[in-house]
Amino acid sequence: MNKYATISLMMLLFSAPLHPQSAITPSLFPKLGDTLPCIPVDSVRWLIASGQMAQGCDVIYSGIKFFIATIDGKQISFISTRDSNFVSPDGIRVGDNIKKIRAVKGTEIIPEIGWSYYSILPSGWCTRYPGIPEYEMHHITSVSKDSVVFELFQRK
Repeated sequence: MNKYATISLMMLLFSAPLHPQSAITPSLFPKLGDTLPCIPVDSVRWLIASGQMAQGCDVIYSGIKFFIATIDGKQISFISTRDSNFVSPDGIRVGDNIKKIRAVKGTEIIPEIGWSYYSILPSGWCTRYPGIPEYEMHHITSVSKDSVVFELFQRK
């Protein structure tokens, strides 16, 4: 195999979606409530909130990978990205720190037991931080003050 064929094969292998099946480019950016623009992976469910599972799939819009999910099998009920090239309407992206979230008037960090820590931005996008909040001895564990955004999401 020549080096160009090897490079092409490597590019194909490493461009696979984060979740099984369907990486597509929709003609319009998907929004909550829109008809699902892909076929969700039927045999897998993703945790999109504490105690809430959904089917989902990856989509690509302007070169940015998003994960979208549906609860009813028809409409988008969850959108997320871990791509640092995406910038929310508030100017926030993956990798930004808590200080920047406060500067754009995002909420204080909300612990959702069993799922994640997050803040709500004025635009309706939410920032998600590493860790899973737990209830221990009458108090909720907290996120590190040095944490950075690892995901931006919206949900119904």
